[in-house]
Amino acid sequence: MSFGEKLKKIRLDRNLTLSEVSKAIDIGKSSLSEYENDITRPSLDKFFRIIEFYHVNENYFYGDTHVFLDLSTLSDETKEKIYAILAHDEIYKK
Repeated sequence: MSFGEKLKKIRLDRNLTLSEVSKAIDIGKSSLSEYENDITRPSLDKFFRIIEFYHVNENYFYGDTHVFLDLSTLSDETKEKIYAILAHDEIYKK
């Protein structure tokens, strides 16, 4: 199951509309629709808003095939460097 399919499934399983989720996490309804249809991927900031809203961790969407870093112990400078590297990663440009 793709990222978008999982995103749509969790929303529907919780009987939520795109509008409700959009308002709750301050992401445009059209953007959420694009994520659910695997047209685009959310930025890291938006991705973290989504997982916080649904109270799931990253593995819900990506399983055990992705490695995630705990950024909470890193300095802001180090986090910015990581975000800059990820901004050039093809998966986030899709």
